[in-house]
Formats: sequence, structure tokens, C-alpha cells
Amino acid sequence: MGVFYKTVFNGRYQGKDNQNTFYYRSAIDPFDGLFGWGGSRLLGDLLIDHVVDAFVGVKPAEYTLETIDIYPYNDALQAIFQLPYKLAVNEAGRMTFSQAATDGPAICANLRFNLEPVALGPQSLTAPKRGYVAIGPIPSEFIDNAGLLIPATFDNPSGSWRALVNALVADLVSIAPPADFFPIRISQKWGVGELEGTLLSWGYADIDSAAWASYASFRRSRRISG
Repeated sequence: MGVFYKTVFNGRYQGKDNQNTFYYRSAIDPFDGLFGWGGSRLLGDLLIDHVVDAFVGVKPAEYTLETIDIYPYNDALQAIFQLPYKLAVNEAGRMTFSQAATDGPAICANLRFNLEPVALGPQSLTAPKRGYVAIGPIPSEFIDNAGLLIPATFDNPSGSWRALVNALVADLVSIAPPADFFPIRISQKWGVGELEGTLLSWGYADIDSAAWASYASFRRSRRISG
């Protein structure tokens, strides 16, 4: 059966939560493997091998990626387990810049995903047409006076920011056991009032490619999610 995975990268920076959320789809049975966590365990291993290094590579040295929570969902986007599979990471950021550069609102770079609509959920009118994730904080010297990202930093084909793009748009492939995890974005419409907490419709789209938006965003809270 088809399975969706929500992965939450839980980090800490200057005593505050810093989260990013990424989604994958796969045909692997989530009940394969030890203790029923087969699919989540396998995805976690692939994230450690292919994504984590690139992710912390653009994070400040004061940042720590503490855990990755993985939530498996069935093909109706219903949670399979109440609690996530929690993967301990404890990897520090690898970018060094001055403390003063991050005082005030957190500066983030916005990664825009180019999507290929694939499937709709029940009663869904459309799959997501766009998606983005905010990555930060970044130092003020990475933007110009107009709030635009400096191209020499973000467009360098051999630089850390390009490495992160490549990691987030790549299919994650396991040889043994054989399994593929495809990066996606999910749109969801939730009910309000008496229907609060009810998922009315949803859809997903495969990620084809991604590029950094030309402008930065400024967030008052250090809690960054996307």
C-alpha cells in the first residue's frame, strides 16, 4: 500500500525551538521490520546518510539538530501510530558567523519547490501547486540592503546551499531492503467549528526541483517551521 511520511527536524538555537518539516511517499509497508517501525526506521537511516549533513551544513554553529520525528500515514493520510518514530541525531550546525548577525528577527532563506501534481485525496479539488520551506537563521551579511539573497552565496554550484537543495529534492533509495522514498509536498484542508479537527480534503505533489527565492524573510519568533 502507499504510505506517506511526515518528517520533523527538531532543532534548538539560542534556547528556542527551530523546526522544519519535510514529506515523503513510498510503497514500503510501514509494518515491515523490527517492532513495526520498518518504513520509518529505513527512512530515518536514509535521512542520516543523505540529508542531515547538508541540512546542518547551512545552520549556525550554535544550532543543534536534536531529533527527527517520523510520522507514517496510510494512503488515506490517516496516522498509523499515535506517537512518532523518534530518531536521535544531536548534530551541531557547521556554519560560523557572528552572534550580532542574528540579533533581532530571524532572517531566513526561502526554498521554493517546483511541483508535479500526482494524486488527489478524497474530495480534493486540487493538488498543491507550490510549496516552500524557510531555512534559517542566516547571517545579515548573506543579504543586501534591499533584503535580497546574495547570489554568489546561494547559487554557488559547489556551495553548502546548493548541496542542501540537492539533498531535499533527491529521491532516497535503499538497496537492501529495496525501497524508494520520494520527496513531496502535501496540501490539507481542515474543518472549522463542529468539524474542527476533521480533514476535509487533501492532495500531494512530487517535488521536481527547487531554487532559493530571491528575497529573504524575517521572522519575529526564533521558532522556524516550514
